[in-house]
Amino acid sequence: MRTDITFDAEGTILRGWLYLPDKGQEPFPLVVMAHGWGAVKEMYLDLYADAFATAGLATLVYDHRNFGASDGLPRQEIDPWAQMRDYRHAITFATTLPQVDSARIGVWGTSYSGGHVLVVGALDARVACVVSQVPTISGGRNTARRFPGDTLTALRGRFDADRHARFHGGAPAMVPVVAELNAAEVGTPAATTSEVSEPIGNDGAQWFRAMPPERRAAWRNELTLRSIEMYAEYEPGGYIERIGPTPLLMITADADTLTPTDEILAAYGRAREPKQLLIVPGGHYDIYGTQRGTAIAAAREWFLQHLQPRPTSHADPAGRESVRQRLLGTWRLVSWEARDAAGAMTYPLGEDAVGQIVYDATGRMSAQFMRRNQPPFAHEDWQQAATDEKAAAWSGYFGYFGTYTLDEQAGAVTHHVEGSWFPNLVGTEQRRSYRFEGDRLALDADTAWGRVRIVWEKASDL
Repeated sequence: MRTDITFDAEGTILRGWLYLPDKGQEPFPLVVMAHGWGAVKEMYLDLYADAFATAGLATLVYDHRNFGASDGLPRQEIDPWAQMRDYRHAITFATTLPQVDSARIGVWGTSYSGGHVLVVGALDARVACVVSQVPTISGGRNTARRFPGDTLTALRGRFDADRHARFHGGAPAMVPVVAELNAAEVGTPAATTSEVSEPIGNDGAQWFRAMPPERRAAWRNELTLRSIEMYAEYEPGGYIERIGPTPLLMITADADTLTPTDEILAAYGRAREPKQLLIVPGGHYDIYGTQRGTAIAAAREWFLQHLQPRPTSHADPAGRESVRQRLLGTWRLVSWEARDAAGAMTYPLGEDAVGQIVYDATGRMSAQFMRRNQPPFAHEDWQQAATDEKAAAWSGYFGYFGTYTLDEQAGAVTHHVEGSWFPNLVGTEQRRSYRFEGDRLALDADTAWGRVRIVWEKASDL
């Protein structure tokens, strides 16, 4: 069943469709999806959503701001960070729907939005599963490939001129989405051949020509020039290491030159488990044509696998295990990573640090971390240890204890510190975004070390 929906994205109304399964028991798992570069939802996203819903997955499909049925100005402008944040607004909207299980939400994106879901999967703890189809990995490197040498210099000159004109109140400069597509070929029956039945590789004009006119009635073959400038500044692949332990499926074509295959394969190599890669034959637009069925089936099975109902032991009255019940117990440290403002990855106590965190049913917690293979003191009495021994032990350990509170709507747990190896933490509140994946727990926070991700695995229940 498909219904029209609207939701508020911080003042901009976005419009789309909500697909609910005809069979099964509410609340359903849900997939949030939006299209790629300059495209609108009518361009075949209904086929994906219908396949997902038939398999028991509710699906929320919407048009990006400034495009199609959604509001937003300037029209036809793609701001990648605004689009990425709108995915998160869509997730928030989905959590308000009684038919949706807010603990089982996945995100799907393709091409440009395939890059967006990499960022969302890394940043939003509410995301339980990610499918990224032919994603943009590096806007900067892709721009350099498409505009070599002096052409890139000339393009930057156009960016500057457009910025100057807009500053003085001028209209945004516009460019075609597909330069090879004539205005007369858009939205007319004469332009239509049939659904794509033969490989078309990386030829966008051929894909649009083969599309029935009703599927591109809401589409316009133009973008603001600034959209290209913002594309060149966008680096979603830089977030891929932070997605795990959230499950990630990446789908690529083996001869894609628009979102280059080599970029996607290199990014996949940096992603953490659990992950899976599907490579289909063809170019970028074949993923929407001859390889569409394969891509839909792979995404559907990935979502079904990783958006399964939670175990019903310790279940709430609705039959779902609560976050608090899942949190209780002892967790063993898997990894502790920090990324500084420049994007560099560090490991505060080394890549093989050890530690544990404990949450009990009375609301108390403790967390301890230690550098592996700390050298022993020369003397059994630590108070008689040498100054350098004490310094090494102090710098190789981190820990605190206190109480904890949960904010399930925000997906956050707050540690209220009562005692710590570092006295300055006493009396502070340490807020962490949480995410579960099987027997693993990921905690994310902004700290003095930068953006931190700590991954734990369940050692025992309480």
